[in-house]
Amino acid sequence: MAGRRLYPDWMRERFVGLVLAGESVSSAGRLLGVPVPTVERWWKAAAVGVPLRKGRRGGLVEPLPPSHGKSGRYLSDADRAVIQAGLAWQLTLAEIGAMIGRDKSVISREVRRNRGADGVYRAALADRAAAAKRRRPKPFKLAANPQLRARVEAWMGDGWSPGLIAWMLAVTAGEDQTGRVSHETIYRALYVQEPVKWFV
Repeated sequence: MAGRRLYPDWMRERFVGLVLAGESVSSAGRLLGVPVPTVERWWKAAAVGVPLRKGRRGGLVEPLPPSHGKSGRYLSDADRAVIQAGLAWQLTLAEIGAMIGRDKSVISREVRRNRGADGVYRAALADRAAAAKRRRPKPFKLAANPQLRARVEAWMGDGWSPGLIAWMLAVTAGEDQTGRVSHETIYRALYVQEPVKWFV
């Protein structure tokens, strides 16, 4: 039985580029002369969970996120391009970090989170995956932590203010970040979440 045909790395990267440019997986495969099952495997291995449209139209569900400038918290698309190039040049994580003014731990975390299942880090896909993760709604801390919520409910029932509760939690929790919550979070729980029991 004949073995699976091997394709050069540049062809796989060209395929990813075509999909990022708006082609469906199958049409990108046809343009490159690669069978659909093969390019479907390539996308699954490369895409870090980036969603595609269903049906004939195909392509990405949403356009690529807009470029954003450097901030203290998030890597920019330019930062990710440097990371991709640095990995291709086999630089150390510390060397890559120095190029963009970040600690090597930031680079390590970025590569670990946003590389494909095939182990390849692709800046455009990583930027898209990171943007999608930022858009996902996060559960309120009180909703996710029943014990913390019970303490807050008890103190609210005693007439304590959110500010006093937040201060008391900070004092009693010590280093345990899961045991504390800001007064803003308590206010959000009151007005945005489902009503908590002391207001029902």
